[in-house]
Amino acid sequence: YAGADLVIEAVFENLELKRKIVQQVEEVTPDHCVFATNTSAIPIADIAAPGEEVKRPENIVGMHYFSPVPSMPLLEIIPHAGTSGEALSTAFAVGTKQGKTCVVVKDVPGFYVNRCLGPILVEFCALVKEGVPLDKLDKAMKNFGMPVGPATLIDEVGVDVASKVA
Repeated sequence: YAGADLVIEAVFENLELKRKIVQQVEEVTPDHCVFATNTSAIPIADIAAPGEEVKRPENIVGMHYFSPVPSMPLLEIIPHAGTSGEALSTAFAVGTKQGKTCVVVKDVPGFYVNRCLGPILVEFCALVKEGVPLDKLDKAMKNFGMPVGPATLIDEVGVDVASKVA
């Protein structure tokens, strides 16, 4: 990691674990190295809060990929208030080189996509409770233009992640 310009972390949604990984990465990377977290729900500012684990908060940025990553073109790039312009531009450049459509979004609950997805999932749950079959709901959403239906999405990302994002 001594020559790394950017490290992307993609562990499960646990703030303490993510901050511990920041600490471990900062110990073995150069001062300019950008640390990107693929969190779906944890505020980037919380991950980047200065302290024992975090020494270079200006290098921390969110890079929120969507499942399944190879076929989903969107990439949310989430700076916190202290993210440097260099870190933001590095994340954007890497995402672009990966062939992603990069959008810079605010560090707010749910970022952008999950704020839009939340109401869909609430209605999905209400329809399931009313007895609408899962496969019928998935087919309807795919016919609407979604890449996968809500039941498949929750299955792919995991109920644990979906519940933390909600």
